[in-house]
Amino acid sequence: MVPGTLTSQIPPCTGVCALSGKRLEPGDPITVALFLKDGFVERVDILRNNSGNLPGEPWAVWQATVPAEVPNPTATAEMALTEVVFSEDTPAEVRWDACQRLVRKRKMALSRVPKQDGLFLARCAETGREVILRVPTNA
Repeated sequence: MVPGTLTSQIPPCTGVCALSGKRLEPGDPITVALFLKDGFVERVDILRNNSGNLPGEPWAVWQATVPAEVPNPTATAEMALTEVVFSEDTPAEVRWDACQRLVRKRKMALSRVPKQDGLFLARCAETGREVILRVPTNA
């Protein structure tokens, strides 16, 4: 979305209660609140029994239930980082940084390429995809 504009699309269920941090399960009764922040619409989902404690002044509020499929925002971010690692159009420094983030989450494994200083084999833990990365000089 372009900053300073609103869209008619409401962000999907976040999958986590904003107050308790509890994972929301399909069918859970929730209060949905939308907040306007820097021209963007931010969605907050709260278990209905906690809904009296909304954080701030919402732009819109309604009652709902958690849908059958709740997207996993972490998985989406990890998929995006994985694509950055495997993109040859992305600068080496950015690819290396994305790989390091995934290594910390145990979604990517790194191993040195024998007899090749500065080269590492990056392997995606879930798919087995591999790529050779060069360590940036500033890393």
